[in-house]
Amino acid sequence: MVINIDGKSVTVADTQVQNLKKAVRLSTGFDDEITQGIEAALTEMSRAGVTKLDMSNSLVYKTAELYLKFVFNFQANGENYYNHFQRLCDKLALTKSYVVETNA
Repeated sequence: MVINIDGKSVTVADTQVQNLKKAVRLSTGFDDEITQGIEAALTEMSRAGVTKLDMSNSLVYKTAELYLKFVFNFQANGENYYNHFQRLCDKLALTKSYVVETNA
């Protein structure tokens, strides 16, 4: 599937959706909720300044997983997962390999 984030297409493989569903301990259904959560996570990463949103990158994938664990309040510890998500977003935004520099 392809998700549009700030005019950029981000490909999310069906296996990634299924693996993220397992990460938050969902067995059947909920594909739409997982997909919406991935889109929200990528949008938040973009807002933080991360411009290279490639779900095949392990850190981008892990950041999306942390966001989903926040959304689903995984193990009643959602706020902790959100804090980890925020910190990882901030670190990625400060890392050149995750940011495309533009000439303004």
